[in-house]
Amino acid sequence: MNAELGRIGILISLVASLAAVGLFLVALLKKRVGAIRHARSFALLSVFGVTVSTFAIERALVSHDFSIAFVAQNNSKETPLLFSISGMWSALQGSILLWALILGINLAALIFLTRVRKLEAASNWALLVTSVTMAFFVAMMFGPANPFALTQGTIPPDGLGPNPLLQNYPLVAVHPPLLYLGFVSITIPFALWIGALLAKDRSGFYRELARRWAIISFSSLTLGITLGAWWSYQVLGWGGFWAWDPVENAALMPWLFLVAYLHSAFAEKRAGSGQLWSYASITSAFAFTILGTYFTRSGVLQSVHAFSSSTLGDILISFFLLVCLVSIYLGVSNFSLLSQRRPGSSWSSRTNLIKINNVVFAAIVLIVLLGTVFPLFASALFGQVITVGAPYFNSYVAPLGALLLVLMAIAPVVPYRGLPWRSLLERLTFAGVVAGVVGAISVALGLARPGLFGVFVLAAFSASATVEQLVRRSFGHGINPFRALLARKNGGLLSHLGVVMVAVALASATSFGHKGQLRLNPGQSRDFFGEKISYLGTKTVVTPAQTSLVALVTLNGRELMQPAISQFGSYTQPVGSPAVSAELTKDVYLTLDQPPTRVGGPVLIGIIIQPMIDWLWIGASVISLGGFLSIFGFRKIQTKRLRDGGAGFPDGLPHDDEVERDKGPSGFPLGDVDAEVAGSGGFRR
Repeated sequence: MNAELGRIGILISLVASLAAVGLFLVALLKKRVGAIRHARSFALLSVFGVTVSTFAIERALVSHDFSIAFVAQNNSKETPLLFSISGMWSALQGSILLWALILGINLAALIFLTRVRKLEAASNWALLVTSVTMAFFVAMMFGPANPFALTQGTIPPDGLGPNPLLQNYPLVAVHPPLLYLGFVSITIPFALWIGALLAKDRSGFYRELARRWAIISFSSLTLGITLGAWWSYQVLGWGGFWAWDPVENAALMPWLFLVAYLHSAFAEKRAGSGQLWSYASITSAFAFTILGTYFTRSGVLQSVHAFSSSTLGDILISFFLLVCLVSIYLGVSNFSLLSQRRPGSSWSSRTNLIKINNVVFAAIVLIVLLGTVFPLFASALFGQVITVGAPYFNSYVAPLGALLLVLMAIAPVVPYRGLPWRSLLERLTFAGVVAGVVGAISVALGLARPGLFGVFVLAAFSASATVEQLVRRSFGHGINPFRALLARKNGGLLSHLGVVMVAVALASATSFGHKGQLRLNPGQSRDFFGEKISYLGTKTVVTPAQTSLVALVTLNGRELMQPAISQFGSYTQPVGSPAVSAELTKDVYLTLDQPPTRVGGPVLIGIIIQPMIDWLWIGASVISLGGFLSIFGFRKIQTKRLRDGGAGFPDGLPHDDEVERDKGPSGFPLGDVDAEVAGSGGFRR
């Protein structure tokens, strides 16, 4: 029943998405208005189909329907309900279905949000591109990634269960969907840009909608990557959170392009320039989501996160190349349109600083890409197994990250039209003083190592400049400071503060952390860099899903910590579960590295002290929150300074961002969008 229902859903979705593609082409190429309504209906039907298939696979997982091979391989009768539900994305076939489901939700949202513009060519080109992508992923489930393939031979009485690493921490139920939401939803801004170019649309509506959609993608992807790092930290037992693993890099590269796009799109909105950068960034972001999917699901790169080897590699890399070729062709053929800019912008303008910023992001992507694929080429060309480790990535990415901190401090205080050097120095005086004080304190405390010293000084410079901007925008203007602080225009500054928190956390954890092992007998205590570790003994905990040997350890005589080693179901490989004592100033991280070999025997406890590591999670959350604020925050905050003609500024000029000049959509739904503005190449009733 579940298998039949799921296959019917996939068939409906595939046929409907292909029909939508055909009808959109007829409508666009033959100017058939009647085909538009049918095309949109079939697109919605394709969403219905994957929804039915999702219901079927979840029902099969929860009911333990082992007649389906996917369920038999990734579920068992002892698997808790939460991990049965999340089992859908624990393996290749289900993850493709999740991808199609999230893409379908985005497709339905795009149909709804463009309903008043359904006669415009740009909206239908965008829906065509999205429907093609939908058909591509659904077609993979109809063939090599079928989640409803039947179990061969006798149906087993019980399944293997999920991978042990995917059933010992609740984050597995949240991290992948958020990551996929950010990843997959990049399709829509890409499609909107392609649609606007193909229709020669000049209204700005679709680029503005793409910008807002990309902010949602950015915030979701940021949370997804953060929760993935947190899962790695909390589950894998190595005390780290980022290993420059190929699949981690596959998520990072689209995120970097997405950040570059948002900066360019904001400059385009405010200053009327940067379209070429925006187009290049968003098309690269989408292309790299496909490339990342190839890395994860083809088996060409070894990763703790990757799925097993499959036959999808050639299909995915072909789609990636198709996306690249189409994007390059449209970019070249529309180069004159994309490269238009308003006259009068100074070389020292914020627009040019944003271009430098985007060059830095592109350089980081290139570094990460080379480090990720080099082992693949080395193996293919020279037959050698070569691993590119963290030292390579850190040595090249860290200096570029420092440059971004500088740009992040300067760009927000520079108007789009440019600023004289004297005025710029006046605006940065406070930040410079704070950075100097922090530098002096660092030297006095013996923290003058070049890398560490540089991070602290640059972080102080960037943070103080950002805070000064927030204060300037929020206080002393005769309006509610809280409302002003939560204005949309402050979302970017809030994200910048989050970046500073992340930078300080990374520098502190890597520079001041301590790692070691303690061999302890029951009742014995030892000190480790100021932390008293006391071992009390062990206990065995048995549940239907797992058997765990738990070490009972007290930290500083107060907090009981319980690192463990567990075995799940039929899996014989034990899995370690660390215990973490988290504070804002530091984490104490314990693992059971070696259990006792006899009753009352000693254990080997691994211990890691991570200073300031919690600020990594806080900072990353603030980055994401800033994105959401820029969409859903208060809008149109007019300040007293602007009403007074800009009096009170160091240079006597109002800042560009003192007013929220929001002339596009007011979030979701579209609100005050001028639905009457139609791009050229539209349809007539």
